[in-house]
Amino acid sequence: GVVILTHAVFVFAERFGARYLGETMARQIRESLFAALIEAPLGVFDRKSVGKLLSRFAGDARAIQRLVTIGIVRWAGDILLIAAILALLATLHARLTLVLASSAPIALGAVLLFNRRLRTRGKKLRGAQSSMLAFVTSRLQGILSVKVWNRQASEKNALNKTARKLLRRA
Repeated sequence: GVVILTHAVFVFAERFGARYLGETMARQIRESLFAALIEAPLGVFDRKSVGKLLSRFAGDARAIQRLVTIGIVRWAGDILLIAAILALLATLHARLTLVLASSAPIALGAVLLFNRRLRTRGKKLRGAQSSMLAFVTSRLQGILSVKVWNRQASEKNALNKTARKLLRRA
């Protein structure tokens, strides 16, 4: 009963409290990022297109919101539930609890190794998504020249080729 009640409290906190907290932090970060982009010198926009900066802006704000809502609140709830279950199991079968508790660092190490590999692939995927957004932005900004030179088909083919690469990477 205690484990189920603790789980219910954390589900409630995750759905209501963390969403508000995440939105508040995301709003503050969005405002800070936008202020930094507005004040950036024009040379920054020459090195990176507006589309890449917009994509990065949206991705950073979303990542921070997910960190707060999913990362912190759900992690705290999971740790408390695991501790409660291990305490309950220790009263029922001490030897089995010792085996489970000793295997936890191995599982944690495997998860950390897996996350490290996924992080590098995620960075490459974000770069590919940014370049796709930059491609679309540049073509739409130059739509007049695309139409004048009748390049709609070749631009669609270039977009489809890039989209297939992005799909394979994802």
